[in-house]
Amino acid sequence: ARQVHAAVSHGVFGAGAMARIDASPIDTFLVTDSVETQPEPMGAKMQIVSVAGLFAEAIRRIHQRQSISVLFENP
Repeated sequence: ARQVHAAVSHGVFGAGAMARIDASPIDTFLVTDSVETQPEPMGAKMQIVSVAGLFAEAIRRIHQRQSISVLFENP
């Protein structure tokens, strides 16, 4: 592979995880902000992707008794 990209939905990392990710062949590591990030500094390869808009739209639709299935479709 020329590039390696990884993604996780809920980034809960143990001690030293960022150093191991930075030392790995992974080029880009995406993680959502669905849980609070750990006090350890983020690695150079890590990018945080916000899910706030998705959660807000899901809450709005549920509150208005609308379907949330559209949120699972590709844009």
